[in-house]
Amino acid sequence: MNDRGAALILSMMAVALLSALALSLSVLTSTETKVAANYTTAHEMMAAAETALEFAVSETLGISDWSGIAAGSTRSAFVDGLPLGPRTLADGSTVDLTALTATLGDDSWHLFAYGALGRLENVRSNAYIVVWAAPNPPGQDAVVALRADALGPSGTRRAAQATISRRGVLSWMEVR
Repeated sequence: MNDRGAALILSMMAVALLSALALSLSVLTSTETKVAANYTTAHEMMAAAETALEFAVSETLGISDWSGIAAGSTRSAFVDGLPLGPRTLADGSTVDLTALTATLGDDSWHLFAYGALGRLENVRSNAYIVVWAAPNPPGQDAVVALRADALGPSGTRRAAQATISRRGVLSWMEVR
């Protein structure tokens, strides 16, 4: 019996096994990098949504008549055009404000503020923010609900909502 080719076959099998291991480690590293980037983006978008909500609360408290806010006839000074149609986000994707408003599932929400966060806060940000206002809940005349969404790269979206009165914020929560 001749064993001359056995060493070659064993070494080829070892090389194939080590190559598969190296490839799986490469894929794992790539996946971990993407997960970390998505995690960071999600936190940045949540911070952007909260920043937009803080701005909207502050601006709303400075408006004397809230009936226009709740009805959708009064808008923030922070708008980037008419409240209709598509907007291009930092990553080149588009979002339609009308369709986005429809996803809220309630006709009582009206656009209040919308635009690139970088315009509002003078910071580098990929977030496009949209703030809606809803009319006073029944029986609460001096209360307005505000919702802020931050839209980011790769479809990232985070939202926060607050209910405010003339005295200040009544509730504040992350919307999931």
